[in-house]
Amino acid sequence: MPRTEKQFEELRNIKIELIESVAMKCFAIKGFHDTSISYIAKEAGISSGLMYNYFSSKDELLKSIYLKGIKKVFAPLKDETLTKKKFIAFIEHTFNEIETNIPFWKLYFIIISQPDVLAQYQEYMMETALPIMNAITSYFAKQGIPNPEIETQFLFSTIDGVCINYLINYPKYPLKQIKQKILKNYE
Repeated sequence: MPRTEKQFEELRNIKIELIESVAMKCFAIKGFHDTSISYIAKEAGISSGLMYNYFSSKDELLKSIYLKGIKKVFAPLKDETLTKKKFIAFIEHTFNEIETNIPFWKLYFIIISQPDVLAQYQEYMMETALPIMNAITSYFAKQGIPNPEIETQFLFSTIDGVCINYLINYPKYPLKQIKQKILKNYE
């Protein structure tokens, strides 16, 4: 019996998830530039030709992984006015993502730590983060926090620092206690 369109779409999504998952691991081990499409395909157990049915290039693959990961992090702030409850939920969610999505964070830091890769993706990365940063800045302004733009930058810098230290010192890093300290700052 031939497959339905829905079945083809499900199989396609499964392959895409497999490719992205394998690519994250490969990028983390070998770096972005030293990881070829053929290497990713081999590690995923598929042909290079089939890889190109899903992603036209390694750059497109990286963008797809990044966009899915960052959308997942920013999901609690999607299309809504930020309230205190939603802000707290965002912090909680972000810490959960740090704890449960280590491969994405490793890839994120690989991207930002390689100047040539960062230069290639920085505009794209800021384009995806800017609406969220603006929503948080507006929230801070409504809360009467002085210099809301600086507070937003401080928050994002703090979360980046927490994430780096968690990746370096996992599982000994006191992630839950650090999260509570950050939340206490915004009560």
